[in-house]
Parts: sequence; C-alpha cells; structure tokens
Amino acid sequence: MKRAHQHTGASALLYVEHFERSKVHDRIKSGEGGWVLETNTAMNKGMAALGAEVNKTYRMYELPLR
Repeated sequence: MKRAHQHTGASALLYVEHFERSKVHDRIKSGEGGWVLETNTAMNKGMAALGAEVNKTYRMYELPLR
C-alpha cells in the first residue's frame, strides 16, 4: 500500500467488506493474511485487533557469502 493511503482506514473498510461477504457464503469459515513478517508491527496489530491467530511464523535470516 502506498504511504499516502496508509493509516486512512482504507484497509479496515476492505476487511469489513470481506467479513460481510463471508457471512453470505456459509462455506467461507476463515481467511489468510498471507506472508506477514513478524517485524511488520502495523499489520500484526491490525490482524490481532480483528481476532486473527498466528499459526505460522516466517523469518528471514542473512548470512554474508564469502
């Protein structure tokens, strides 16, 4: 998301729309946040506020090549 659109509530509107549409289709029981790094505090806080659970942790490691 572009910086100009961050913290405007646009993402929240998309989440609400997703949840409302999911209620109509009773086959949809869950969703996935995708690949969110544990250092992405803004996204992790937002997902936690929506009641999301972390079920996988991805980490990136760096090792210099010689």
